[in-house]
Amino acid sequence: MSEFSEIHVTCATRDEAARLGRLLVGKWLAACSQISGPITSVYRWKGEVREEEEWLLSVKTRTCLFDEVSALIESEHSYEVPQIVAVPLDGISAPYEEWLAGQIR
Repeated sequence: MSEFSEIHVTCATRDEAARLGRLLVGKWLAACSQISGPITSVYRWKGEVREEEEWLLSVKTRTCLFDEVSALIESEHSYEVPQIVAVPLDGISAPYEEWLAGQIR
């Protein structure tokens, strides 16, 4: 298992993504957060196919903190069921990995 992961979270607005990113970095649960978008998401929700504009928040964290990061996102997110998906970071340059380690508790 990789020591670090990137968690992807879709958000309704750029402001929500920025607020969540600042919260996670401020609590030392993430080394950094990046916001991309707007993106277009197509999905099924409550029996209806929907297409919405969203913002993608990418959060770099320790894999072992997934449950804590996920719980904080769920408690602060505007969606009933937010997307919270972790992708292991297997190929990291040594200097960047050292920086990550110093930025996350």
